Amino acid sequence: MSNHREPQSQEDIRSKTTKTIWSYATGMIALSVIFASGMRYSVLLPISIAAGAAGGTAAVWLSDKKQLDKAESLRQLEDRIANLETIAGTSDFSLEQRIRQLESRDRPL
Repeated sequence: MSNHREPQSQEDIRSKTTKTIWSYATGMIALSVIFASGMRYSVLLPISIAAGAAGGTAAVWLSDKKQLDKAESLRQLEDRIANLETIAGTSDFSLEQRIRQLESRDRPL
């Protein structure tokens, strides 16, 4: 069930970030329309702001998927390392037993 809650909280973060991006973008567009209305290329500034906000929104939503993929691959690597440690620990223990047996055979009585 913890896996179900993580994407939910991640989606909340993405939604809040998207809301913040577009809140600022809307304010900047409004200001650019008001103050740049008499300028020669007054249309380019609002379009640029909207494009930037759209790009930022896409980056927020796509980067989160990459982070989840990285977290999953990190978890898999940690599992593999744990398995290798278990195997190496077992091998070390059996190797130590063999060494002790050999040492006990080589000792003079």
